[in-house]
Amino acid sequence: MSEMKNCSQGKQAGSANGRRRAVSRLKLGICALGLGTAALVQAQDPVWSVQVADEGGRRQLIVESAQLRAEFLAEYAWMLARVFFEGVPVVGWTGSNGAVVSLLAEAPWERPQEGWIGSGHGGEQLISYAIEADGVAQPYDDALELKASEIRLVKISEMGPFVFHHTVSFPASGDRLVQEHRFTVRDGSEWFRHMYAFMHQVVKPFNDWLAWRPDGTTRAGATGLADGRRSLQEDVRAVAFYAQEQGLGVVICYADAYPGRNRQGHFINDRTHDNKLYFQPQINPADLTTAKEFVFRASLIPFRAAQDSWADQADRIVRAAGGQHIMVDKGLMAE
Repeated sequence: MSEMKNCSQGKQAGSANGRRRAVSRLKLGICALGLGTAALVQAQDPVWSVQVADEGGRRQLIVESAQLRAEFLAEYAWMLARVFFEGVPVVGWTGSNGAVVSLLAEAPWERPQEGWIGSGHGGEQLISYAIEADGVAQPYDDALELKASEIRLVKISEMGPFVFHHTVSFPASGDRLVQEHRFTVRDGSEWFRHMYAFMHQVVKPFNDWLAWRPDGTTRAGATGLADGRRSLQEDVRAVAFYAQEQGLGVVICYADAYPGRNRQGHFINDRTHDNKLYFQPQINPADLTTAKEFVFRASLIPFRAAQDSWADQADRIVRAAGGQHIMVDKGLMAE
């Protein structure tokens, strides 16, 4: 209210002076947009910092805002290792996050772990890795340290029969990350079995979950037994997890209700240290022709909420998240 009053006063004062009149019109334009001068200054301030660090003998790329911190491991082709929100771990490195491809035993590619290539399983061959800061691309450097309002991490690698384009976008909102996994068929598709296009290891306190089905209905459940039991096991548009003691939740929202490859659909594995969400899309072997692309997108959005309102807040996030994926597809950022 005081800002609108100042705009009005500035306009009256400007009637006596051409310079003041010009300033007044500028201020009035700002008010008409619903923005204050402080808001304009804040919008230009860097939101994210990026740095390379060695922790525990492992080289990491760290992208951090006031709310969110994401860590990526060099030794596994810059796999997403951990995500923190308000200093609390949300996604942990207790196995493999990211994407993996399952191959037949006779496939010619080296696989450190039997049958799998990618992420923490190894065997992924890095081609290039670059960082875009406010739209300006620069190659990775061990001494990298920068700040920007928007960050994109762009990786290209070989993963068995696919060229893998992996993009992680950090928008100016500072509260989420958006992943795009693009698989382009090159050769050797006859050895392909299936893939987990996304894996997210949500840490153990986040035991309550809520899923959004393709038809818009929801389904609730809980983990916590740590017995390897699988739950969910159906096609979903999004899944949210909630930790009661921490009062924190996280939404993992896919760009579409991608069909799962079998009756299990996409599933949650109730493991000792995490509740691992597996996203396994259906890929028709007949579609595995050279240069064919398969593109999947997901947003990871942590949030704080009371126990009696977390499901409603998660629902609002899911409903609002769709535009994120459109923006990433155009190589832009979303707020």
